[in-house]
Amino acid sequence: MRKNASRPSYRLRSAGRSGESRGEVSPSSAQNRRTSRDKGFSLGGATRRVQSVVLRRLFGLVLVAGLVGCTRSGKVDRAAFQGVVEIDEVTVAFELGGRVTGVTVKTGDAVKVGQPLATLDEALVRAAVLARESDIAATKAQQKLLEQGARSGDVRTLSSRVDAAKAVEQLARRNFERQRTLLEQGAVASASVEDLSSQLDRATAERQAAQASLENLQAGARSSELAQARARVGSAEAAMELENVRLSKLKLAAPTAGRVLDVHVSTGEVVGAGSAVVTLGKTQAPYVDVFVPQSRMGGIAIGRPASVRIDALKEPLSGKVTEVGRRTEFTPRYLFSDVERSNLVVRVRVAVEDPTERLIAGVPAFVTISGAP
Repeated sequence: MRKNASRPSYRLRSAGRSGESRGEVSPSSAQNRRTSRDKGFSLGGATRRVQSVVLRRLFGLVLVAGLVGCTRSGKVDRAAFQGVVEIDEVTVAFELGGRVTGVTVKTGDAVKVGQPLATLDEALVRAAVLARESDIAATKAQQKLLEQGARSGDVRTLSSRVDAAKAVEQLARRNFERQRTLLEQGAVASASVEDLSSQLDRATAERQAAQASLENLQAGARSSELAQARARVGSAEAAMELENVRLSKLKLAAPTAGRVLDVHVSTGEVVGAGSAVVTLGKTQAPYVDVFVPQSRMGGIAIGRPASVRIDALKEPLSGKVTEVGRRTEFTPRYLFSDVERSNLVVRVRVAVEDPTERLIAGVPAFVTISGAP
């Protein structure tokens, strides 16, 4: 009987605990718990807002410190100047317009001085060259004729004409003299004598003209004629040289060594004179322009060695100062330090030794110049 009486008591206690596990609690207990949670939530939200403000301020301080000049290890380098890696770009263009017949490079190619880049159609210029060659041949042939003088056959022919004119003149003279004697004797009319006189005058004029032509032929060309012929030859040769120069301008070559940054045309396009065809970058000769406060310019001069550090490289690169500005400037926009912002600065260019082309234009750089205070 005792065992049976104790069992209900055991079940009652188990049921009580089970009821609590299912959330069967009193109203006062639930209210207390909600109040506690509300207070905890309010306190946690305020704490998170304070932490956010603190983190933002800390981030701003870290950013300013980093812009002053940091080494790869994260330590602030107070002697470093800020700058950006830059490279010189050369835009190459044709001096003449025409249709593009070929582009021999693509973006990223390394080129040497004089390496072909592109070509234009040569058909029209080559036709002009052939025409100029014909002009030169004709003018030179004319000059040669004048310099050589008359041919022997021409001289003989003209000499025969002179002899014939002399014979005609002599015959006319004898006839005239005979008729004049008869006229004096009254045997002939005066009209016949006048007619023979006219024939004599005409024969004399023809003989004189033939004689003058022979003398001119034997004397050769005049100096003025030779000078004119030489001038025509020179003009034709100059025109030919001009066409050859135009022909050479239809081939575009690299004016400097570098790397192709961009190609602006394609085969078949018609381009005008001066239109950009290829952009080259002197990627083996990068530089960094830094802005040095005028108070720290005392030890900086052209030729001073420098050390250039960027985030992507473990070791700094060597360089040297190649240019020093001759006037002060306002602090540029990418210097954010409050100390530097209030100062006037001087632009200093540092050439970087980078034969393997590891630097990329536009990346931040931190430069330490030897001797800078």
